[in-house]
Amino acid sequence: MTLFSPRDLGIGRLFELIRDAVIVADIASDRIVLWNPAAARLFGYSADEALGMPVTTIIPERYRDRHTTALEHYRATGHGDLIDAGVPLELPALRKDGSEITVELSLSPIDEPAAGGRFVLAVIRDVTERKRAEDERERRIREQVARAEAEAVQQRLAFVGEATTLLASSLDYETTLQRLADIVALRLADYCVVDIVEESGAVCRVASAHRDPALALLVKRLQDFPPAPDTPDPLHQVLQSGRPVLIAEVGEDFLQQIAVDDEHLALLRALHPTSYLAVPLHARGRTFGAVALVSTDPSRRFGPDDLALAEDLARRAALTVDNAHLYGQAQRALSTRDEFLSSAAHDLKNPLTSIKGLAQLLLRRAARLSPPERERFTEALSSIEAAATKMTQQVNELLDIARLDMGQPLALQRQPTDLVALARQAIAEQQQATERHQLRLEASESSLVGEWDAARLERVLANLLSNAVKYSPQGGEIVVRVRRDEDAAGAWAVLEVQDQGLGIPKADLPYIFERFRRGRNVQGRIAGTGIGLAGVRQIVTQHGGQISVRSQEGMGSTFSMRLPLSPREQAPALPSRNEGAARAP
Repeated sequence: MTLFSPRDLGIGRLFELIRDAVIVADIASDRIVLWNPAAARLFGYSADEALGMPVTTIIPERYRDRHTTALEHYRATGHGDLIDAGVPLELPALRKDGSEITVELSLSPIDEPAAGGRFVLAVIRDVTERKRAEDERERRIREQVARAEAEAVQQRLAFVGEATTLLASSLDYETTLQRLADIVALRLADYCVVDIVEESGAVCRVASAHRDPALALLVKRLQDFPPAPDTPDPLHQVLQSGRPVLIAEVGEDFLQQIAVDDEHLALLRALHPTSYLAVPLHARGRTFGAVALVSTDPSRRFGPDDLALAEDLARRAALTVDNAHLYGQAQRALSTRDEFLSSAAHDLKNPLTSIKGLAQLLLRRAARLSPPERERFTEALSSIEAAATKMTQQVNELLDIARLDMGQPLALQRQPTDLVALARQAIAEQQQATERHQLRLEASESSLVGEWDAARLERVLANLLSNAVKYSPQGGEIVVRVRRDEDAAGAWAVLEVQDQGLGIPKADLPYIFERFRRGRNVQGRIAGTGIGLAGVRQIVTQHGGQISVRSQEGMGSTFSMRLPLSPREQAPALPSRNEGAARAP
């Protein structure tokens, strides 16, 4: 192997002074034949140590196979990616002390027949610090980008959450869609329009908004030019296909294509649209509307991220609108039912009144009959009168429920009423209907008088006692407690009905006073409609009182009623189910 001197290459003193490391290697042997002082300073090997040393000594082990493969290819072909690269290469290198550095490497082939072969000249510069600075700069940029992306995600989530809350705050679909347009124009675009397909198939614009209030009227005027089937209007395409449309850049040609006449074209030009996005409103397998987002900022072009966000917002809005639709249908059905109940109950009262009146008349006439006949007729007529009285009470209960559900408060007939006497009477009547139960009254005072509607309180007591009997199928004791209580709000009459029956499952307790709600442990076992306790709550609430229950499944229940002893401002009626009913698209 021939070792070069600097003069052999004609570089003389320059070789000694050059600041970059210069190395010449023999291609055949892959050993170093020339090593300048800068190379000694860079790699830590003196010239005596480096001359004749394999080139792989200064190559990290993980790159040596790559070096060997490239060298063999060059030996065989005279060409190689590294030597013929034509530009500096950035590679790791290994110093004598085992540390790695990053170097910028320029390779040039040397043909020296007089020296007996082919060689390669390597000019090497240490760029470790530069590389470290670049890596640090890239790391900071990546961190900044990651933070910006995270902030963008957080802003998007916050925006979607805020928009969802705002959209769900109304059960009127037109209000919901106008809020959608306002949100979009304020946060996502410059202006927005919302169209829906009515049941007749006609397209109707229900909402529009512009970021600039001064231009809101121009956007509103667009409703005079609905999407025409024979034009490439994107809203029409979305309504027909159910798929979104994204037009990143809106030009004059596009405006001329969708304009239905010169007036429409002038209006579109006045709004200066530059980018366009339309997304569908889907619900239960059909497209019932579309939302158009328009940018008027030449520097703002809608892209995939805008499309994804708009679709997400449209899905939420569609769900809200559909829920409002279903709610409106349910409310209308409930209204029809309540009106029927009210009408039916009212119509039933007349024949019941007649039946009761005739029974009383016949009872008076039967009193003049001989004893055997009198007893037989009196017993039968008394049963008829009792049945008519009970049916009348049930009809009155239906009427009260219907009135309250329609937002009409009860017309309470307040008069001095003794709750102890009412309880004693209700217990006596209920005891006659059962032999397996023992009903007992515990009263702390001989009488407890308040200004109440006696007939309606009788109904409350009858409901509570009949429930206690019904849901204690094995019999047992039923205790009614009446006492006086006082707190900061004033004096109260407290009545409790305690049974030892089936009890109420814990999951059902919060709903037991709602209409048509019953404990799941009695459904299918004991007949009932689930309206009695709802009526009880409404009557007690209208008196300014409170009703509650303590219960454990299998251990019985205790219902507690608190009524103010002194007349107070009547509590408002419970909200009508018809209030807030939404119109459906």
